[in-house]
Amino acid sequence: VIAQKVRVEQELEAYPTESVDLRCEFVDGGSLTKLTQVSWIWEPVDGQRDNIAVYHPIYGQSFPNMAFRDRVVFLHNDLKIPSIRINDLRMSDAGRYTCEYATYPSGNEQGTTTLIMLGEY
Repeated sequence: VIAQKVRVEQELEAYPTESVDLRCEFVDGGSLTKLTQVSWIWEPVDGQRDNIAVYHPIYGQSFPNMAFRDRVVFLHNDLKIPSIRINDLRMSDAGRYTCEYATYPSGNEQGTTTLIMLGEY
């Protein structure tokens, strides 16, 4: 069995008002894995996990979280590289961002990037 992998960056740092690119890529070892959709899930430092962006090849893009809706864009219209950009960063955006694939038949595959917000001095 060849393990699939979701390739992400472990950690990123950014300042408020900047933009950040959260890269994600599905690395498929030539298996018969079918990608059905991908979600970006944000877990704030002191809060609940919340879905901020979803990409489905048929139904398109969705941004369910109001706080991110006008600030998040997918960089590619491609299920294999569903990287996103978050614009106009806020201190409260710090936390863990998980790129989670729904796949068939192996179930969910994910990778997590920690975003550290830097204060300006």
